[in-house]
Amino acid sequence: CELVQNYLASGVEANCWLAKDSGTSQPHGEVATPGSSTVSAHGLVAVDDHIWTISLDLWERGS
Repeated sequence: CELVQNYLASGVEANCWLAKDSGTSQPHGEVATPGSSTVSAHGLVAVDDHIWTISLDLWERGS
């Protein structure tokens, strides 16, 4: 999550959620409360015999 969040455009913040295989997504790191609506982005990453789902809730800082 930290690696992905470090590449966000300036002025954009995100909460990151992780899920392993068919597990439930759990927040990773600090969780902020956005002041406006969010957009969600999801990605799948295979590591060894596991599939990780990475989800980001994105919003503009100060909105």
